[in-house]
Amino acid sequence: MNCPLLTIAIPTFNRNQILARTLSFLLPQLRPECEVIIIDNASPVPVRETIGAILESVQISRIELVRNSVNVGGNANIVRCVELCRTKWLWILGDDDTPRPGAVDAILELIAGAAESSVLSFTSDMTEYKDQITTTGRSGLCIAIAHAFGNLLFVSTNVYNATKLRKYIGFGYEYCHSNAPHLAMLLMSIEEHSTCQLLPQQIVDRGLPRPGDHWSMYWHLLTIGTLLDLPLKSPERMALQSAINNALFSYRGLLSQSILYALKSGDKEAALHIFGQIACRLLGAKPSLLARMKLAGLRLALENLWLTRPVAEVAFKKRTGRSLSDRSGEMAMAKTKL
Repeated sequence: MNCPLLTIAIPTFNRNQILARTLSFLLPQLRPECEVIIIDNASPVPVRETIGAILESVQISRIELVRNSVNVGGNANIVRCVELCRTKWLWILGDDDTPRPGAVDAILELIAGAAESSVLSFTSDMTEYKDQITTTGRSGLCIAIAHAFGNLLFVSTNVYNATKLRKYIGFGYEYCHSNAPHLAMLLMSIEEHSTCQLLPQQIVDRGLPRPGDHWSMYWHLLTIGTLLDLPLKSPERMALQSAINNALFSYRGLLSQSILYALKSGDKEAALHIFGQIACRLLGAKPSLLARMKLAGLRLALENLWLTRPVAEVAFKKRTGRSLSDRSGEMAMAKTKL
């Protein structure tokens, strides 16, 4: 029997039928070198009740279903995947993401020649890699991250060297609030001569968000900036900050989302506080004079909602076709998968 080399870990919560569909694409691809761990984050209907028969019908012994005693949160459940992995390599597959045909074979072939790599990051519809790129050291990844941020954030399109990641699992749990604990562990695990490979092959298709199942980009801006608190060297931190800004930040978006939050919550002071936190983290301790002037103008607009609401109403309706008074989804933005 071949020694297991790759763990495919699927963190899941309350998506039993969607998970069953994902498994229908994954299970026929499994090889003896693979282990599968499904981590049920205390779903209301236990996952075993839905997919137990599916797992029993598969003639593969290395499939394990683990159920958390309580819901530990989606980010902590991602870190649990690293904690429970017993093999050198780990593919964390979102329960609603669809493995492409031949994905497992492609991964097994590539990891066979990537002994010292920290991660194999594959292309996706978020960021397309035209050619293979290999970076060396943390500084190399931090430079490349400007072009690869979306894919490195999208957990399902990365295969990690779990042997390296496990040493820094504490950072994963500590940075769950960043909404990117996998990226925190990856950044800390990269040593001076470690390589990271950005690959043009695509192994997974992103699942489409369900109604009401979106991530708020506003909260994403607030949380992901905490990655800058990692013990990085100054040039690394600056490169990471630039990558986050380029991928997620815009002055217009920050103002519109702050106004929406203030109107929805009825708490302008809370909106002003969050506005300040996002601006401080993503623009750094010493923003340029132009940045400071823009922020001062945005803050003034946020402080005077009686003046800015009519403008926000017109812009929001033009962009979404809905009124600000429609509370059904005004904070929802395009989903960014974790």
